[in-house]
Amino acid sequence: MQKLLNHLFGDIIRPILIVACVITLGVEASMHNKVSGFLYAFDLLFVFYFIAEMLFRAIKLNEWKSDSKEIKFWFWFDALVTFTCSISLFSPFIEHPALIGIFRILRILRLFRLFSIFPGIRSIEKKILGTLETVVIFGFFSILIVYVYAVVGMNVFSFKQIGNMNFENLYDAMVSMFVLITNDWADSWRIVRNQPNSTPVLLVDLFFFSFIISAVIFTLNAFIAVMTSQIEQNFTSKMNTKLSSFEDNIDQLRQEEKIDTKLIEQLLKEVVELRRMLEDNKKR
Repeated sequence: MQKLLNHLFGDIIRPILIVACVITLGVEASMHNKVSGFLYAFDLLFVFYFIAEMLFRAIKLNEWKSDSKEIKFWFWFDALVTFTCSISLFSPFIEHPALIGIFRILRILRLFRLFSIFPGIRSIEKKILGTLETVVIFGFFSILIVYVYAVVGMNVFSFKQIGNMNFENLYDAMVSMFVLITNDWADSWRIVRNQPNSTPVLLVDLFFFSFIISAVIFTLNAFIAVMTSQIEQNFTSKMNTKLSSFEDNIDQLRQEEKIDTKLIEQLLKEVVELRRMLEDNKKR
């Protein structure tokens, strides 16, 4: 029975059902969320499976009180998604189901669960989580720059809308500055520059060029440099930890009465290979 449950909720059937659930959501969206009896039966199947999976993980595996933060995070993440999906099943029996029906869309979040299932994707997830603090800091820094230039822009351009740049209020000004980062800024610059208004051309050029330099060129390059350095430091730290572990094992084997020569040779080869990888990484 235990083997059957392990296979049923293992890393083969579970990813297939997650992908099938997301595909079903896409089919329902293409039908303008007019769920047929056939698709509703699929919804029931998916929800019952994921409820059973959550019970298995909570009772048998005790993931909700695991020492691993990663396992605990994914357990509560899946529990939230499963709970909202369960609520959405009652939408056909409610007179105004629009609000509850929104919960069905949250099923697509389960696609992120694939990050913790496949080893290759899991390594990417760990790298992303390792740089999350840097991303948040630079994101906050970018918002500050957008905010400052939005306030300056409202005063420089007299709280007016010029072309596709709207400086009538703070929110629209911040949106305009954010779009300026992600869009072709030269077109907006030319429109504002050639617009007949009281703003001197030199001031317009200074405003746009300083914003692009500070928000795009400087911030983006600094972000890439910090991210690259942090990933390299994490890699070097992990390699050094492995090297220390191998060297400790070698010393321990040498101190024992029965020395496993083959194991020592294998460990020495791995140490040499790891050191070579570290040297190649430093040269890059």
